[in-house]
Amino acid sequence: MWGLALAAGVVFAPAGALAVGVGASRADVIAELGDPVGAITLADEELLYFDRGSVRLRGGRVTSAQLVTADEARRRREAEAAASARAAASAAASAARRKAEGEAVLRVWLEDPAFRSAPLPEQAARWEAFARRYPEVPIAGYLSEVTRRMEDQRVREEQERRIAMLEFRAAQAEQAASAAREQASRFPAYMMAPGRTIYYVSPWTVPGGPFGECREKGTSAGSVRTGSSGSSSWPYDFGMRGSGVGISPRRPGMAW
Repeated sequence: MWGLALAAGVVFAPAGALAVGVGASRADVIAELGDPVGAITLADEELLYFDRGSVRLRGGRVTSAQLVTADEARRRREAEAAASARAAASAAASAARRKAEGEAVLRVWLEDPAFRSAPLPEQAARWEAFARRYPEVPIAGYLSEVTRRMEDQRVREEQERRIAMLEFRAAQAEQAASAAREQASRFPAYMMAPGRTIYYVSPWTVPGGPFGECREKGTSAGSVRTGSSGSSSWPYDFGMRGSGVGISPRRPGMAW
């Protein structure tokens, strides 16, 4: 059993085999193995971890140890360092391959008219995918330029939308005003007396002041204004009532 443990490089340290033997104090362990790289404490038990293995103590005394020799620990460290170096070299080689491939792709994109004329969101998506696949190739400037152009386009389209809406509303208002002017220009004219015609200025107001057109037997028409009336009685027209001017609802062609 002892021979197998030595062959494996692991020592379940019996007393006297190493300076760290069963019954050794915590100070002896530190003096032999140096400061621990980790520790777990539970009640009166403590498990210390070192580069060479672990040591369990109870009441400040060693109860068991799983350690390798100093030479074995050194060989392990060297093997780990070599593995890390190989991994770093492999990663560096992969990065170099990705960079070369990415630079080739970048040259093709920059010379491709179809890519340069593609919609901006599509260009941004392709640049983002490129950055994930080829992190060694700097393309932040290209991506930021596309992002800026997208924002400019968004602002411009929003302004155009607002201008179009304002123009639409202005056109609607102009149409309404034009319709109102057209309606106002079409106020009906009625015969006041044979050969006399008056045109409305406002549907509810009779122009004030004497008017020669509103004479009968040499009597001038006075100033008369309407009060209020329902829409069913409009339009009003001058009507002669004796020697004065009255206001009566008239119809085109209605006899006096």
